[in-house]
Amino acid sequence: MIRSEQAENYQLPKGASATRILYWSNDLYQNPTIASAVLIKPAGAAPKGGFELVVWAHGTMGVGQMCGASNSVNLGYNVMPLLAQGFAVLAVDYAGLATEGGHGYMNKIVNATDVINAVPAAQAAVKGITQKWVAIGHSQGGQAVWGVAEQQASRKDPHYLASVALAPAVGGADLLEANAQQPGALFYPVYMARAIKQQFPSFDINSMLTPDAAARYDDLVNKGCYFYAQAAFAQAKPGSVLKTDWSSQPYVSDFFAINQVGNKAIAGPLLVAIGTADEATPPAVTEAQARKACAAGNTLVLRSYPGDHVGMLQTSLADVTAWIKDRFAGKAVARTCAN
Repeated sequence: MIRSEQAENYQLPKGASATRILYWSNDLYQNPTIASAVLIKPAGAAPKGGFELVVWAHGTMGVGQMCGASNSVNLGYNVMPLLAQGFAVLAVDYAGLATEGGHGYMNKIVNATDVINAVPAAQAAVKGITQKWVAIGHSQGGQAVWGVAEQQASRKDPHYLASVALAPAVGGADLLEANAQQPGALFYPVYMARAIKQQFPSFDINSMLTPDAAARYDDLVNKGCYFYAQAAFAQAKPGSVLKTDWSSQPYVSDFFAINQVGNKAIAGPLLVAIGTADEATPPAVTEAQARKACAAGNTLVLRSYPGDHVGMLQTSLADVTAWIKDRFAGKAVARTCAN
């Protein structure tokens, strides 16, 4: 931990408290970098052993420094519903969001490292939370916590219990191709082009994006966040963002190979939750990655819930909460690789 401070600028339930934390993590090249997070504790005295700690990894909010969840008065989304379940919630920004240094968007290793490194920093800064913890993330954050489970196979943190990937943005080129055909998701390929260039500076975005999409690149990555990007492509036509041969361009396949999931061992159980009407992360794409991980012998639970990419957060909340509480209670996973 670098430093921490009480935060008074968030809209919290009465009696809840927030602590903003700066801590060391690692960037794309494994150099030290500064990341930030906010730890929110429920109202009232902590139970014996502390409030159960869940680490929240948010979905796409943008790629610029101004797009950190901690810059929002409600810390983005889904933090307050988790808090209402009685958890202490550690909301991670990811390095480069709300801090300097550049955000490694959709970089599984970097985003997962930010999640993992936030835990000891929060535990050093705030009393009354458990040493044991569960990671939970949505969309981009779903990929990140899948990466957490992979890293824990070698890190072997004895306090890590499990991960929950809600509508995870996994599937690589198949997922991006689906996004490029969906109104409301047409800006994702531009963000992904930026992610590839962030990891491979020699990458030419013009080899992947159509001229119209490439012309909006600088504007999207430097001036606004999620809703700005979505509005910028509100009038664009499906299929108008990616070039036909985009996936065969240099560095594209390298990026997706580095960030794929399902092909590595994981530690602890992983719950993968799918929204049946999700168009941003189509169920078939997610299921393919989950079943690949199952075939490799991993302990994975695959479940479907009504709703689209955002709506499934609400329909899955009660079930996901019970599943997490079972992990803190030390219960064995009842179902593996089943939907």
